[in-house]
Order: sequence, then structure tokens, then C-alpha cells
Amino acid sequence: MEPDEKTRPPQPDRWNLTAAEIAEMLRRTGVEPRRGSPFLRLHGAGPVSPATLAIEDTPDIRDATLRIGRPDIILGLLHVPPAEPDVTWLYGAAGDQRFAVHRRDGGMWHRIVWPVQGTTLTDIMETAVSIHEAAVTDAFALSLDRRGFEALAVIVDFFQEEALRSAMQRRMPSVPRFDVDDLFCCWQRNLRGVDLRWMVQRSELVSPVRLTPDPEGLLAGLGSLVDQGMLAQEGTLFTPASRFHTACTLLAGCGGFFALSTRRRTVRSDGKDDWDFQHMASMRGIGSLWLLEFTDISKSGFTVKLGDVTADMLHERVVAGLLPPERPPVPDYRSASPVCCPDCGSRLQPPAKFCPNCGKKIIETAEVVETWDLVPDLPPPAPPKPAGPDMSGITCPTCNSVIAPGKKFCTRCGTPLR
Repeated sequence: MEPDEKTRPPQPDRWNLTAAEIAEMLRRTGVEPRRGSPFLRLHGAGPVSPATLAIEDTPDIRDATLRIGRPDIILGLLHVPPAEPDVTWLYGAAGDQRFAVHRRDGGMWHRIVWPVQGTTLTDIMETAVSIHEAAVTDAFALSLDRRGFEALAVIVDFFQEEALRSAMQRRMPSVPRFDVDDLFCCWQRNLRGVDLRWMVQRSELVSPVRLTPDPEGLLAGLGSLVDQGMLAQEGTLFTPASRFHTACTLLAGCGGFFALSTRRRTVRSDGKDDWDFQHMASMRGIGSLWLLEFTDISKSGFTVKLGDVTADMLHERVVAGLLPPERPPVPDYRSASPVCCPDCGSRLQPPAKFCPNCGKKIIETAEVVETWDLVPDLPPPAPPKPAGPDMSGITCPTCNSVIAPGKKFCTRCGTPLR
């Protein structure tokens, strides 16, 4: 056995199943698919004989079926490289760092992989943006709505066009000036894909909704950039400020990106499921890393915060977006004693049945249990009587319990100690 074999994560299992085979697995495990599961509507799920089930019924396939059939977390991961971006859908359970992968091949097969570790996903995303390479930050930050983000995406692409044109003409690129028509024509040229520019398509991919800029929307987005001091307007022409020009130039040289959509199941007060939607993306610019965090996402819009970050900052956000820390378990005090003695006010340590100061028998009540953590400041214990001989290490003569120093009564049976 190799030295690191014990710590190496297990290799995932892979299955190709038909809809009928998945339906049979759901029947065997008693899993009723919930909203968000690709198993909710299985097309072509006809009857299948258990004897002809192609897959062996094992704990692994049952776990994978449960994760995909009744997910608590749904991840949509898109990353480049590779050159052809494609979304990978992963399904997980709350508090578990393992995910099941599901995808359709366009035909009859459901392809399932289990388990994929959360650390593996982190490595995939960070590799896409070359997180281990140097990244310089300028503390640049920008907050935009959908129209502002569409304007930013087209401006960055316009910068890329100007850089290519300057390179072909063997001249230093100048600070570009543009109007709405310049940007809209640039967008339309990119949609046709007639040259090497592809920044706008990439910005479309990192966005949680499809970008569809038009002259009116671009004008509104340019206005928001003017309000934030990113652009200066002279008539119909716009000129970028120095820091904004630098940021767009760095983004125009994007060399990789990823986008992560996260849906987490929550239970409403009426007992029905609801889903919390979050979206984040990162891009590798020229010697820089950029983080985009999308909020207030709907079918028609969103809000995005864009800024340059260090590798450590990006790693923290990736881990938090992928696997946020679970809430600590709430202690169960249903079998604990009350907070303090009802007679002398001495503080009690659960599960004491007798007060160590006065010997009072403690009666457990649900009302006291419910207010256990609602009493931050307890009354001080009653002042002790003149101390007698040191009773450190005394054993109770009745139940043989070991008594802490200074106690007058056994906390287990209530026997007086002197």
C-alpha cells in the first residue's frame, strides 16, 4: 500500500442507466423525487423486470439515487478551459461534502458519477482561473445592475477590438472613445463570431441570465457608469476614467473563467420547499483575478458586485460559496436540571438532582428547560457558611460518588457530607 493511499479520496463509480432502470431504483429505495431533481419526470420510464436490471443494487448506487432524487443542494458548474464550456450539474445533501453528478447524453442514457468530493470541485474551479499564478490588485470595486453589466461587457469587448486593431497597425493603443452605436455594432459583430473576439460571449456565460443588450439598455447602463465616475460624457461620446480604463484592459485579456450557480433547499413555515439561488463567477485577467457576485437574481435582472481579488480571497469565496459552514447543533437540554437552585440560588451543573449547597431536591420542568439559554446572567450563589475541614476528595458514604471540594451535599443522592 502506498503511503498516501489511506488519505486518497475513493475513486467515484460511474453508471449509465436508462429511465426505466432509474425508476426501478427509485421504487426499491422508496425515494419520491422532489422539485429540482432531474428524476422528477422520467421520459420513457416503462416497466422493467428486477431480474433484467442492468445495475447491481449497491449502497453506492442507492446513495447516488437519493442525492439526485431528493437534493438539498444543486450546483451548476461551468468552467473554461476546456475550450468548449459545458455545465455540469451536481446534487448533494446538507452537511455532506460529497456530490453526485448527473447529465443526459442527448439519447436514452442518464450518466451518473458518485461520489465527487467538494475539494475536487474547488480544484477544478481554481484551475480554470490559474489561481496559483500571480495576481495584482488595485482595490477596484464596482456595483451594477443588469443593464450596467451589459454595458460593461460590451465596453470590454470594444477595448479588445481596439487592442487588436492597434496591434495590426503596429501602434500603441490609445484611450478609446465611443458612443452607443459603436458599442451596439460591436455586440452584433461578436454575435456573428467573425473574428477572434469572444469576450461578450464569455460574459454571457458567467451571467446567471442571458444578456440581450439594445441601444436603449446600453444608454441606461452607460448612465450608471457615468454616475459612479467610471465614464466621462461629452455629448454622445463617452471616455473611460483612468482606473476604469485599466480594469477594462485587464478584463479584455481574460484567459479563463468559471461560474457557479448554487441552489439550496429551505423549508417554509407551511412545510413546503423553497430554493435559495446564489451565483458567483471569477475571471482571470492580465495578471489579475476578478470576482463577480450576483444577487437579487430574477428572470429579468440581477445585481452584481465586481472587483479584483487576491488568490487567497478568491479561495475563501469559492469554499464559502460551495460548502458554507453548517450551523452548530443546538444542545438538547430536555433531560438537564434547572439553571439554579430554587431555594438558595446556587448555580447547578446538569444533570444535578440535588443542590450541592443546601441539598434541595431539583425537580425537572419543561418550562425551565426552555429558558435555559435565555438566562445570560445568573444570580450569584449564596455566601458560604464558615468553612470546616477540607473535604477535597471525599466519597459519598451512601452512593460512593466522588464529591468536588467544598460541597455539603451529594449531588447524586442528596446525602449530607458532614
